[in-house]
Amino acid sequence: MIITHETHIKNFEFWGGAKTNVKDFTEEIWDQFEMYFEETYPKGINATELNDIFAFNFQGIMAAVLGVDVDEEEDTPASPTHDWCMFMGILHQFED
Repeated sequence: MIITHETHIKNFEFWGGAKTNVKDFTEEIWDQFEMYFEETYPKGINATELNDIFAFNFQGIMAAVLGVDVDEEEDTPASPTHDWCMFMGILHQFED
């Protein structure tokens, strides 16, 4: 039996590494992912596949949707730019 329901991606209950990877996303970031997944998966995506994208392909999805380079080992921005910090809602001072 297949049961489906529609939900906003920001309300999806991620688990494991995916939950950690998305914990600091802002409304603006969720909006970008919502548009991406609606266009890329017009018929929907199953829960495991969605979770796996954010758990095991975090670098790829961040680059594809937000244009952000993520360090593969750390799953954090490799060299945060001012735009990235502002987009994430992070106040960040850069040292000269």
